[in-house]
Amino acid sequence: MVQLQSSSLPIELSTDNSNWLTIVCLTDYQIPVDTAINEVDTFCGKAVGRAPATFNPSGNAIAEMEPTSNQVTYAQMLNWQLNDTLLYFRVQYPGSGGSIGSDIYLRGQCTVTNTTLTLTVGSAVAFSWTLTGQGLLDNNPA
Repeated sequence: MVQLQSSSLPIELSTDNSNWLTIVCLTDYQIPVDTAINEVDTFCGKAVGRAPATFNPSGNAIAEMEPTSNQVTYAQMLNWQLNDTLLYFRVQYPGSGGSIGSDIYLRGQCTVTNTTLTLTVGSAVAFSWTLTGQGLLDNNPA
């Protein structure tokens, strides 16, 4: 069995859906996808309604003193949050070649709704972030 490594799937962010940036020194991230349901018992049986899926990526990273121009820092995430900037996010595997995203592909619009700067004695400065998805989550790389 060949295991897929997390480092092969960086989360990428963009303000224009064409110039993609990675989050600096990412330690972990999650993309929960939830579908709310509403169940009602009726005389004809159970009726089930489904809402569109919601997605709220979040994660943790280490602050970097000298990020590259292709990296998103804590300061940039905070700036996007305070300015309510509409972003695009994507995760894709494979990330290059002829079959981009054929195994894993998630893309959507979002805004930064939480940033937390963490300073612990004896540790590197860290930050966490939460994105709140808007609209529909796309899982089709075509």
